[in-house]
This record gives sequence, structure tokens and C-alpha cells, in this order.
Amino acid sequence: MKKCLVVFCLITVVLVFSTHVKASLIDVNLLQNSGFEQSMKYWNPSGGASTGSGNTVPGWGTVSPHSGKLFLVAGNSGFGRTYQDIDLLSTGFTASWIDQGIYDISFGGYQGGRRQGEIGRTRLQIYDEGNQLIADTSTAWFSSGIGWWLKSGSTSLPEGARYLRFLFEGTRKSGNVIDAYLDDAFVTVHQTASPVPEPGSVWLIGTGLIGLSMVLRRSN
Repeated sequence: MKKCLVVFCLITVVLVFSTHVKASLIDVNLLQNSGFEQSMKYWNPSGGASTGSGNTVPGWGTVSPHSGKLFLVAGNSGFGRTYQDIDLLSTGFTASWIDQGIYDISFGGYQGGRRQGEIGRTRLQIYDEGNQLIADTSTAWFSSGIGWWLKSGSTSLPEGARYLRFLFEGTRKSGNVIDAYLDDAFVTVHQTASPVPEPGSVWLIGTGLIGLSMVLRRSN
């Protein structure tokens, strides 16, 4: 019986800490298929957005992915957009910790192109529990020739944030394809301060430790 109580107390403490310690989510890319190696899986494209594998263009040079075998091409219309949604609570963050204002977000990716004039940008939108937009920020529109450049932005995660939407947008100047590309996209959360434990968690931890202490004393 005593052994069962010890195990129960230990499990109580471990479960509480494992539920609320979010170290594994900090500075980790929250995007799925961020390098587009699974084509458009997890992404929502419009305007003809698709993946490309690279090719040699006479007079322009060779277009190759930043890494892997595929990259995102903004579209084949006048304006293309691709996005991916992130549910923060499903990912593992807690509402109470988000609402303490202790997180910043970095977002972006490697942008490339084939000719000057075609422009693209990354964008991050933040939504509350009712899917109302509460923040919207983006990198500057960027145009490039052959090559890849890291373009990123950052913002704080505001109180009430529950969902993120990462977007890549591009506009066409000429031709049939928007030659604005994205590869190795990312959305990462950074912790800027230590969270205040939730009252319920403190009570559970205290109860578990007290129970464990009593059992150990009786066993001695």
C-alpha cells in the first residue's frame, strides 16, 4: 500500500510538470512540411501556388532549392498566396501562459527568385479564440534574381492569442509564373520571461510532495 502511495505521489508531480513545462516547444519550428519536401501537404495554396524543383533558364542561370529537392513558387496568376494555420493550444501551449505575455514569435524563410520585379513576402496573422484577427505583421516585399536570402520578422504573442496563420504572398510583373520563391519557412516561439505557475498546478504539486513526504516518514 505504501509503495502504491509513493508511486501515486510521484506520478502526480511528474504529470503536473510534464503538462506545464513547455521547454520542448520553445525555439522549435511550429510549421509542418516547412521545406515543402512533401509538396503542398499541410499548406493551403491559391493563385496557382505550387512547388518547384529548379531548372536552368537561359540568360538567368540555374534555379535550385535552398535545401532539399523542392521549394514554393508563389503562383501563376497576378497574385498568389499560400498559408498554414497553427493551433497553439493543440501544439501544447496553455492559454494561461500565453496570456501572461511571456512569448515572442519569429517567422520567415529563405526567399528567392529568377528575375527582378517579381516580389514576395512572408506574413504572420494572430487570431483569438473566436477566430478574430488581433495582430497582423509581415516582412517587407522582396525582389531578387537567382539566389536565396533569409528574410524574417518578429512580434510579441499578445494576450488572447490562440491561432497563428503563416502566409507567403507574391505578385507577378510579367510572364506566366510569379517568380517569387520560398524555402525552409519557419515560425518559432521564444520565451522572454518565466511563467507564473497556475494556482491549480501549485496546489497539485504541493499535495503530491506533502503526500510523498508523509509516506516516506512512515516508512522510516
